Order: sequence, then structure tokens, then C-alpha cells
Amino acid sequence: MTDVLTDLRGMRVGVDAFLAAILQATAQPVLVVDAEGLIRFANPAAVAALGYGDADELVGRHSGETMHSRRQDGPADWASETVTSELDWFSRRDGSTLPVSYVAGPLDMRDGRGAVVAFTDIQAPLRAEQLLRDREAALAVVQASLRRVAALTAGGASSAEVFEAVAHEVAAVMHLPIVLVGRYDDEGASMTVLGTWPAQERGFRPGTRWPLDGPSVTAEVLRTGRPARIEDYADLPGSVAAGSRESDLRRVSAAPIVVDGRVWGVMAAASPHAPIPDGVEDRLADFTALVATAITNTQARDDLRLLAGEQAALRRVATLAAEGATPAKVFAAVAREVGLVLKLPLTGMYRYEPDGTVTVVGSSGEHPFQPGTSWPLDGPSLASLVRRTGRPARVEDYAGIPGAMGEAANRAGFTTGVGAPIVVDSEVWGVVVACSDQREPLSPDAERRLSRFTALVATTISNSQAHEDLRRLADEQAALRRVATSVAEGVTPAQVFAAVAREIGLVLKLELVTVFRYEADGTATVVGSLGEHPFRPGTNWPLDGTSMTSLVRRTGCPMTVEDYAGTSGTVAEASRRAGYRTGVAAPIVVDGEVWGVVCAGAGEQGVLVPPDAEHRLSQFTALVATAISNTQARADLSHMAGEQAALRRLATLVAQSAKPRVVFDAVCEETGRVVGASSVELGQFAADDSQVTVAGWRGDRVEVAASTRVAVDRDSVAARVRASAAPARVDGDGRSQAGAPVVVEGRVWGALVAASDGPVALAARTEHRLASFAELIATAVSNAAARSELVASRVRIVEAADEQRRRVVRDLHDGAQSRLIHTVMALERARTHEQLAPAVRPLVEEGLAHARSAIGELRELAHGIHPAILTHGGLAAAIEVLADRSPLPVRLGIPDERYPTPVESAAYFVAAEALTNVAKYAHASTAKVDATRTPAGLRLVVEDDGVGGARRAPGRGLAGLGDRLAALDGVLAIDSPPGGGTRICAEIPLPAPA
Repeated sequence: MTDVLTDLRGMRVGVDAFLAAILQATAQPVLVVDAEGLIRFANPAAVAALGYGDADELVGRHSGETMHSRRQDGPADWASETVTSELDWFSRRDGSTLPVSYVAGPLDMRDGRGAVVAFTDIQAPLRAEQLLRDREAALAVVQASLRRVAALTAGGASSAEVFEAVAHEVAAVMHLPIVLVGRYDDEGASMTVLGTWPAQERGFRPGTRWPLDGPSVTAEVLRTGRPARIEDYADLPGSVAAGSRESDLRRVSAAPIVVDGRVWGVMAAASPHAPIPDGVEDRLADFTALVATAITNTQARDDLRLLAGEQAALRRVATLAAEGATPAKVFAAVAREVGLVLKLPLTGMYRYEPDGTVTVVGSSGEHPFQPGTSWPLDGPSLASLVRRTGRPARVEDYAGIPGAMGEAANRAGFTTGVGAPIVVDSEVWGVVVACSDQREPLSPDAERRLSRFTALVATTISNSQAHEDLRRLADEQAALRRVATSVAEGVTPAQVFAAVAREIGLVLKLELVTVFRYEADGTATVVGSLGEHPFRPGTNWPLDGTSMTSLVRRTGCPMTVEDYAGTSGTVAEASRRAGYRTGVAAPIVVDGEVWGVVCAGAGEQGVLVPPDAEHRLSQFTALVATAISNTQARADLSHMAGEQAALRRLATLVAQSAKPRVVFDAVCEETGRVVGASSVELGQFAADDSQVTVAGWRGDRVEVAASTRVAVDRDSVAARVRASAAPARVDGDGRSQAGAPVVVEGRVWGALVAASDGPVALAARTEHRLASFAELIATAVSNAAARSELVASRVRIVEAADEQRRRVVRDLHDGAQSRLIHTVMALERARTHEQLAPAVRPLVEEGLAHARSAIGELRELAHGIHPAILTHGGLAAAIEVLADRSPLPVRLGIPDERYPTPVESAAYFVAAEALTNVAKYAHASTAKVDATRTPAGLRLVVEDDGVGGARRAPGRGLAGLGDRLAALDGVLAIDSPPGGGTRICAEIPLPAPA
């Protein structure tokens, strides 16, 4: 039988082997015939049916000696078509004939076409007929299973897919409820499930690992190397038994999977309740040979795939190194590729330091071992083991690893890991480590595969170090050229200092850089910076304590600080709060004097200042000194010119008596642009220690919160300005503020405050520059006060004139008009007196007529001076009287509400004059008068459809109305195109409420 299986393995691998396994286990007599007609396979049932002792006596014979056909149309061609026969005869070994029914079908074989023949002894016709139907169905199932597994195998499917398919097909062919394929791991201590059918939602899912810690069929198969079965797991101990009960699997049969002469795994059939048929474990053993073949084939493919992946990863790293990438990029690529190849999510590359620590130079994954961090070699970590032995090492369980690296790995969730040394010039330069955060065991050859990368890394380190030195020099020269170009182009000192800070950070790879200018008062002002820290441009710092800024001022020499914890003073304390750990500084010498200092430092743990940083930093400070000499005067002149231009524009506004609001807005905007502030605010101080916002500016727009009253914080710039009547400045909490007082008639009227909310603080002495702008505000306030007084005076004059008009009207009404009325009454009595002489009566009649005429003229005169109805009835009633007396129709749109007396009088006389002009000159057919209350006051509009052409002429009525409105700070507008009618609009402001 061994020779038969060997022969079959020579056919199409994965196809005929599987068919042989299936047919070997079936009770149906089956023969396989090749294209030459030779019998290549006979299962035990066929051997017994034909009377042979074993298959070896039958295999190799020509089929014509045994199988005959009664077909009328000639012998059957089984290799090209499927043939069935209800009755035929085969020759037995002893020469007797065996009546059979058979089915034969073509079969693809490696060396040509053949056929598989299934036959049945039909001496019992009824039983034979039923068996034939069953065998036909079984053969169809076998062939379908064969094709499916063959397609997977030929398509390069993974082992997991093949194992699941095998479990499926075995379950289908053998009519088993559950089939499982597992692999023994950890030298037989556990079993990993590779495939099941049907798929398990709990319990024995593919990928789960089960310890063999109790009696089970899997443990028995591993121990004996033979098939085994357990009828009931109900009372058995161990993990497998517990998992079986949880999955409701009571009865299990299993057979070993033998690969390369050792028990590699197990195939098991299980049933929840029904008993498993006898001999199932033996029939499973026939399938395990196919599984072993699949394992051998797929393992070879997996090995080839792994090797190809490793080679591709190594080529990518080698290409990166050959292209001159920095060591940091190469190391990061190595860590990334190691993780991809070994399928481990946590990788790192470490460099051993002379002080007994390791520095991470490359990594991938989320863990604390990030590039630049430094770690002590205290404890049996992978880095320690590799450093001590110089050989690859592995950790099977991080749970008990002490020391800083072991504890950090535990917190990060590391479970297992492997490391390999990086040997450069015969010295252990570093180590590459790959770890897992899962409980899966590491690959047995992980060390060997990892060592392939470390060999390439060693070569890369030797080649790239020289490239890095050359690149660093080129980067420094390029940075110096960029700064020099900025100086030559005449940029401002602030831009030069910002560029210097940026270039130093790039070259030294330090994230925190500050450029200070030493002041005459023993302080230092930041003029340029890089990074997130409190040392923003424009901020001023005392030189107390032992900070680098203070020591460089005293010594004039470069210096390095290894640990900021040992420094003191305001700058040192701020540096520690900002995260500074180490730093380097070099002086800026201008005209033989220490003008300032450049400080650079690192905040992240493990990031070190380069050993030659002092020398390299001094190269920049020499260039900075030249930049200062060349650009400071130019910048000062530019600032002064811009400031003077802004002051001239504002002075022009003030001289033109612009409204205070316009002046205040313009001052805020000009101030913000000149001093480089992000916002400017003008506030007026109130008697109750509060401040009222008058005007403001932010960015590119004017922002005014009119009459917004806020309490003055005693620590604010405004409070300091009010208390001292002098400029003041406050820096801190990410904000820089400067303010100057607005002094009007010897008292502090308010404060002009500029602020910077960005990373750059306001420039030094900004508060003193604000004083010039505050003086213009004071002038504008004084002018506005004078103007307001003038306007108030004119209003008082108008009101006095209106009051005089009303008094004259009252006097006429109460005096002359009253006397004339009494005269009329007396003359009426005289005219009707019976003793009146006839000659006198005409004289009385004439006197009576004159008296009545005088009363009418007097009333007209009083109405023209100031109509009484305006005083008592309001604007709507007074204009309605004007409309009634007009010779043409007048439509009115005037709300029935009262306004202040000056406003009503002005509006009435505008309407009266306008309607008079319409009647006299416009030749109009209609007119209308509308009045509307607006946010600013009262708007009165008089329109007609006449000939137009009205204009304001000196000494005429419209001109006088304009003057009257101007006295109330109002405006009269006339729109009267020839032929287009006339529109007169009066805007009269209402007095503000007290």
C-alpha cells in the first residue's frame, strides 16, 4: 500500500493524493486505471472483491485481464468519457467471473488521462442497485471536494484557508457534524486551532491556543502518535475538557497529522450528542496524509514568501542608505521594516552609550521607547542581554523583567520580544529589538531573521556617518548663507533674529532657541525665538542668578548647561517651567561689547546638546553681530518714518475738526499698525474707578464697543497708567500690553493701550511711542469739547429765539389782539345804538371794518412768527394746518408724537418754507410731507412733482433753514433737478438722554 500511495503522489499533487485517501477509506470497490490501461490503484474493497491477497498483486496488471465489457459498440473508453453499466463482468484471481455494475469516469493525471472505476457485486440486485446510487452520490461529493481543495492549493492559499477547507470537506464526505485541525506548539505543551468546520463562535476558534494540561484526545494522540477517542468529556479535568463542555462537545475522535516523521498536529471529529460511528478515527487517519502534504507545500510557499519579504525589506533599507539618507531616517526605516517582516508591532533600534545607557535611534509603534530617549541598562532587558553576551536573545515573558526598560515594557503591554546585536568595527554598537503585545509565541527563527537586518545596519552606520558629517557641514553653511542673504536684502532686525533662531534650531536639532539683547538697566530683552516657551520677542527679563543668559553677560564666553535643575534666577526658573533640560549659549559681540546672547536647548528627555554645539553656535553669533550693525540703524529710521507719517495723518484729521469718533478710530488703527500690535483700545476713565470703551482696533478692522463700562483691574496697564499718569507696560500669561495716558486740561482723561496676543511680544519702549498718539487724542478731545460747547451755544441761541417768538405771539394775543377785539365789540355796540347820528354811522362801519382787518393781519403775523398750534398740538397738527392752507393737495405722513421743542420748531419751519416755495415757484400739482424717527434723530422730507430747479441762495429762505439746522447739528439736503421735481430732506438729531 505504501508503494501505491507513493505512486499516487507522483500524480497531480493535492488532487490524486486526496482522491486516494478518500477512496482508500470507502467500502465501495474502486480501481484507478491510467491512460495505458494499467491498474494504478485498488482500494481494499476492490482487492477483496477480485480475490487478491493485497493491492500489490493487482496494481500493475493490465485492466483487460480483469475488467471486461459487454458493450455492443466496442470496449469502453473510460479515459475520455464517463461510462456506466448496469451489468458487466470482471475476472477474479482464481479465474471466476464476478457480475458487477460499475461507473467509470475520466481522471486528469500528471502523466496523462486515466479513469476511476467504481464497481459493485450485483448478485443481490436490489441491494446492488441501492449501493450503486449511494456510491454515485459519494463519488460526486468526493470529486467536488477534490476540486475545491485543489483550487485553493493551486491558487497559493494560506495554510489557514487550506486547513479550514480540509475540515469542511472531511466533514462533508464523512458526514461528521464538527471537524477540527490543530497544531502542537511549545514542544507539546499546547495546541493551536488552525481550522474548524463549521466555524466556531466560541471555544475552539481558529487561532485559539489550548494548554494540554489534562486528559483529552489531542493529548492522547500526541502521546501515542495513534488515533484516539473519548466518549464523554463530562467529568474530565483540564482546559481542553472544559472548552469541550463549554462548546457542548461530548464525544471526540482524533487522528495524528505526521509531518517529516513527527506528530505535527491532530485532526478531530466531534459530536454534541449523537455517538460517533466506529472506525471514524481510522478513516480520519486517511485524511491526515493529505493534510501533511498540504502543510509541506504551504510551508514551503510561506518560507519563500517570508524570504521574499525579507529581501524586499533589506533592498528598501539598502536603497535608502545608498541614496545618502540620514542615519535617523535609515534607523527609522530599519525599525519599520523589521516590524513588517516579523509581523511584530513594537520595534526599536538602540545605540549603546559610553555611560552605560542606550539611546533609541529608531522605532515604530506606540510605546515609550521613542527616538532620542535614553534608558539605563539595569535589569535583564533584551538590550542588556545583547550588550552582555554579544549574541541574539529573546524574552518569552516580560511580566517578571525588572529595571527601567522592563518596567516601561510591562506598562506598554509588551509580552514577548527578540533582539540581535549591531556590530560595527568588531564592537557591539547597538541592538535591534522586536516585541509583541499579544500572547502568540515568537517565531523559532526570529533571531536568525533579525540578524540579517543588523548586518545591513552595521554597514549602513559605517557608510552614512561620513555622509552625515559632510551633510551637517553643508547644512550649517547653507543656514549661514540664508541668514546672510536676509541681512543683505535689508530685512528688519526682528526678521533677522527670527531667522537666526530658526536656522540654529534646524542645524543643532534643538527645539528651543532664544536671542536676547542686553539692556543698560541690567536686563535682557528677547529679540528672536523658536519653540513654545515664555521667551517671546519683546519680553524683558532680569539677569539674576546663574542662568546661561546671566553667566554669558558676566564672562563673555560660550557655555553649556547639562542640567537646568542646577541653575537659579528668573530666567532659569522660567526655563525649567518651559521644559528646558539642557542648553548651550554663545555671546553676540558688537563693536567689542557683549551686545546679547543666543541660547539653545532641548526639552524632551534624552535629547542632548551636540558636543561641538558651542563652536557651531558661535559661528551664528558672529554673523548676528554683523546683522545688528547693518540693520539696526536702517530699522530705526524706518520705524521713525512710519511713525511720523502716521502722526501727520492723524494731526491732519484733528486740524480738520473731524468728529472725535473718526479721530479715535483712526488713532487706534494707526497705532496698531505702527507698533505691530494685534489690538489697540482707547478707554475713558470714569469717576467710579471704571473705564468706558471709546474706540478699538483688532487686526484689519475697527472694533468699537461704544459705552462699554468695565472695572479697571488694579494690576492692568490701564490702572498703572491712571495711577502714574505715565506710560506703563505689562508682559506675562502669553500677552504683552503697553499703555500711555491721555491727559486733557491737566487730568488723566483716559488711556491708549496696545496689546500683542501672539508669540511675539511688543517691541521695547512701545509704551513711550504710544505717548505721541495719546497727545493727539487729547487734542481731539479738547477740540471736541470746544465744538460741543459751540454747538450747545448755538442750540441755546435757537431755543432763545424760538422762545422770544413764542413770547411775541403771546404778547400779541394777550395785548394788541385783545384790545382790537374789544374795539370791534365797542364799535358793534355803537353801530347798533339807536341814538347814533346817521352821519356818524358810515364812520363807525369803516372803523369796524378796519378793526376786523387788523385782527386778521395780527393773527397772520403771529402764526408766521410761531404758530400756537405747534406749541399745543405738536408737529403733526401744525403741518396739517399748513397743508389745509396750501393751494394744492398735500399728502401727509407724519406720526402723531412729540419731539423736543427746538426739533419741532426746526421741522415746522422747514415744512412751511418748502410748501411756500412749492406754492409760489414749483408749478406742481401735488406735494407730500413725511416725518420719520431714525436712530440718529428726526428725518423730515418734503417732495413735489413740479419743475424743479430749486437751489439754496444766500439770504433766501432755504439758506436760512440750513443755518438753523446746522445750529442743531442737523443737515438740510436739496435734490431738485430741472424738470424732475424737488425733494428737501432735513436730518435733525435728537438730544441724547441725560
